[in-house]
Amino acid sequence: MLQHKRGKQWVGPLLVVVFFSAVLLAVLFLDAHPEFDRAQADDGLFLVEGNVPSTVDIHVTKDLAASTQSWTAVASGVYVVEPDGILLPAPVTVQLLSAGYEETSAYAIGFFDTQQNVWVPVDTTRDEERGVFEARTNHFSHWALLKKPTVNMYDTDREALLADVYAMMPVGTTGYTVDIAYATVDADFVLLEEEVDRRVCSKPVAVRDKRVQTVSDKSVSLRVDGVERSGTVRAVIHWDIGSGCSTLIRPQAIPSI
Repeated sequence: MLQHKRGKQWVGPLLVVVFFSAVLLAVLFLDAHPEFDRAQADDGLFLVEGNVPSTVDIHVTKDLAASTQSWTAVASGVYVVEPDGILLPAPVTVQLLSAGYEETSAYAIGFFDTQQNVWVPVDTTRDEERGVFEARTNHFSHWALLKKPTVNMYDTDREALLADVYAMMPVGTTGYTVDIAYATVDADFVLLEEEVDRRVCSKPVAVRDKRVQTVSDKSVSLRVDGVERSGTVRAVIHWDIGSGCSTLIRPQAIPSI
């Protein structure tokens, strides 16, 4: 009899918890129902549109201070899309008017990655009939139109940069990837190549504790659209830290089991 009473005592609170959990999930689901939203900068040159959760209110403003600075690759004004840093469940469209930009030059809409401190170009189309550059994204940040010149660095500089990476390997490394960015204006880096090098442990890793990012800069001579320029290349290294590994190899070199 005592056991039966105790059973009844916890059934009531459990039902209450289940009820409120269901209500909370329903509210979150309804609140996140996608709605079409469109926001344009005051100068009319940049806009964002698409289906976003109803809790998200898009705002676009031009960063006047940043827009007057000298940059490595920024060819337009710099626009802040808010809420800054938000990750959307589905991509939206980013547009920038293409009037006034050379048809013979390559451009890409890009955002500023605050974690890597580099501008990152994204896949961009140029629609001549509509007069816009267009890209898709699932997050908000600082955005601009970037020039995409042909940038070459000498093999010896690349080898020296990667050698510096190996020399700074943290204790407990179980793998890493290396991206390369370049700058012709002091400290204004643009992503040039992703995963120029990637290493993983040759054997299964027991512990993966965290991912750590470091950078290594090197002053070099660059050829930008065939013109010799002084610049800086930066290796952005993402280290996987854990129980360590005696042998790091490229992924394709992993023997099949």
